[in-house]
This record gives sequence, C-alpha cells and structure tokens, in this order.
Amino acid sequence: MEKTKIIICVDEPVNLEFFDITLSKLGFNVIKALDGIKLLEKVKETKPDIIIIDNKIPKLTGWEAVRLLKHTEEYSSFSDIPVIMLSDEEQGHDKVDGLELGVEDYIIKPFRFSEVYARIRNVVKARLLAKQVLAREQRLAAVESLNGSLKYFTEHIKKPMSDVREICNTIDIDNIEAVKNFIARIKEGSEAALAAIEGLEEEINEIETTDDLDFDITSIADLEDKFKKRYKTLKVEKN
Repeated sequence: MEKTKIIICVDEPVNLEFFDITLSKLGFNVIKALDGIKLLEKVKETKPDIIIIDNKIPKLTGWEAVRLLKHTEEYSSFSDIPVIMLSDEEQGHDKVDGLELGVEDYIIKPFRFSEVYARIRNVVKARLLAKQVLAREQRLAAVESLNGSLKYFTEHIKKPMSDVREICNTIDIDNIEAVKNFIARIKEGSEAALAAIEGLEEEINEIETTDDLDFDITSIADLEDKFKKRYKTLKVEKN
C-alpha cells in the first residue's frame, strides 16, 4: 500500500526534523519544505495527500501560500489537497479567516504531537471517505448510463424484430426473390443487433473491471455515445 505523502513546512528547522523523524516512523512519506516558495514547488512535484504548514514561514506566509493553492488557476489541480495550519496567533478571527480561506484544520501553538497526529488521521479518513462517496456516485451514474443504453437498444430493436415476425407470417416460401430479400434483411438486422450488444458488453465490462476509487464516469459516457453512434451508423449503412 502506498504511503500517505505529507509536505511539512514549519518555521523552525528543529520542528521540521522532529516532524520528519516522527511521522516517518509512523509510516508516512514526509516531504520537507524550508519556505513558502519551496512548498509550492514541492506541491507541484509530488502532489501530496496532506500539507502541514506554519503561518510564519520565510518568503511566503502560510496564508499567502494557502491562498495561492486554494484560489489561483495555476494551482487549481492541487486545490483539493487538505491543509493543516499551525499558528501561534490565538485571535479568533485568524482561525475563522483560515477556515474561510480553505484550510481544513487549524492548530494553535504550542501543541502536543499527539494532537497533530490525531488531526492528520482525521484528515486522511475524511479524504478517503470523500473519494469513496464520489466513486460510489460515479458508479451509480454509470449504471444509470447503462440502463439508458439498454432502453435505447430495446426501443430501436423492437420494430425490426416485429417486421421480421410479420414477414415470417406473410412470406411466400415459393417466391425465391422474396426469400432472398428476407434472408438479407435478417442478416442486416442481426449485424446491427450484434454491434449494439458489443457496445453494451463494453459498458458492462467497464463497470465490472474498474475499481471504485479509479472509476471515471466520463469513460462510461463515452462508451454510451459510441454505442448509440455505432448502432445508428449501421442502420444508415443498411438503408
């Protein structure tokens, strides 16, 4: 199992080393940043699971770094990374401002490491739960998409099958030309039906073989579109 990646950016080297050693022993992949600029560089390089940042860091304050991460186009692909802010400012408005800025958690210094560790675990659990909920929603949407394809298939296969049944009831088997036309029609209809079934099989296989956390609803939507286009194309070619 891949280790949870945490970027640590705090104001004192001794604290940085303490976090590095302690969290590494607890099984985390710790990435150190010495200032706000380095923090942003490390975020782009490693895309961590969590960021722990002190408000008072060199070059960029914690607030400035978080503002860039959470509210700029340049870092939009990283804006969902949870941030735990460390600060020695106990004024209530600082905490409120931080939470409004997008910080997931806020710890006042001085703190005990056990508190930090507990906050990290909570953030990890919340992040995993959010991913699982999103994956379930996407899978449900995929099943709805498959249902839509099935409905489309049944609506468009019903009439050709009804026509075949009607011909079966009225065809003169002694009329060789009529029999040939009937066979050709059966062949065309079966090819279209088989093509549609193959499209449905692709959708089903996508749902069955994709892990929940890797699920991408756009791929299912693409398959549904391909299924409908393929079926329509075959119908046009045969007409």
